Amino acid sequence: ENYQVMNYGMGGTIKVHTDVEEGLKPWDDGFLYGGQRLVTYMMYLSEVDGGRTVFSSVGVSQQPRVGDAVFWFNIRSDGSFDTRSYHTGCPVIVGNKWIANKWVRWRSQMWNFPCKRRKGDYFKPFQN
Repeated sequence: ENYQVMNYGMGGTIKVHTDVEEGLKPWDDGFLYGGQRLVTYMMYLSEVDGGRTVFSSVGVSQQPRVGDAVFWFNIRSDGSFDTRSYHTGCPVIVGNKWIANKWVRWRSQMWNFPCKRRKGDYFKPFQN
């Protein structure tokens, strides 16, 4: 999938969301563009006051700093949705928050994750 560049001005925010469509299996033939989004790689292109990215279910947040990136898995080894991937963007207090997202889809990586984990196991980095 192509890169997506986004901008949030002062007061800009994004509600709690996930980067996948819940209920769709990654291997579902009806799903366009290579299946479900396996991973998200989000890069910070600017620094702002506020604008943190928050994963509240795991108690993790990241303040935007130029050159930093956050990486996470959106689905588990059995293709089910990983609820720990819900995240939000807090309001920008001062400045313009610029980010770039790169999503890697399931079909292009399916042979890199064939059967090395028990069905339903979590991928790192949120290993419990």
